[in-house]
Amino acid sequence: MKNHHISRFFKLILVLSILFTAACNYYKPILTSPSLSSSAKSKEIASMSQRAFIIRSNQGDFLLKNVNVKVDEEELIGMLGPIPEEHQTYIKDKSSNFSYDSETKPVLQELHLYVPLDSDVKFGSIVTIPISSIEKMEVIERDKKRSTNNSIIYGIGLLILPLILFFIIFSSQLTQAIA
Repeated sequence: MKNHHISRFFKLILVLSILFTAACNYYKPILTSPSLSSSAKSKEIASMSQRAFIIRSNQGDFLLKNVNVKVDEEELIGMLGPIPEEHQTYIKDKSSNFSYDSETKPVLQELHLYVPLDSDVKFGSIVTIPISSIEKMEVIERDKKRSTNNSIIYGIGLLILPLILFFIIFSSQLTQAIA
């Protein structure tokens, strides 16, 4: 009977460990080469065409849809739209915690472009953004070091705490059996 309880106990620890380590995911915004020439920036942006282009501007934040990077003309063309909820993790992260879960994983596919826009832009506007007007670019990537370190710490904590409880419970039962 005791073996059955021990088996259940360790299965519970395993399930909890998997759940907690899966929740320890972090991202970081990486500032891309700010000193690049417009031509080099154009090529860099073109190489990231599979990402979600998030425009951060003086007029608000937008998703740039139907993106066309014209490398030779050094400009970016697209339609401004609202940013879907799954792409608002970084924007809404006021505490700079930089954590994500499986539902907010699309944050890892974002490119944030900081650029001034005309005051009359709105959702549905087609915009042409000169590459030279981009003040800052951030690529969002998984923070491997922080994610791994947190997973290890949670894993150790999840193993040590139940083991301490296990020994406290069974040592008290053993003392009662001896007495």
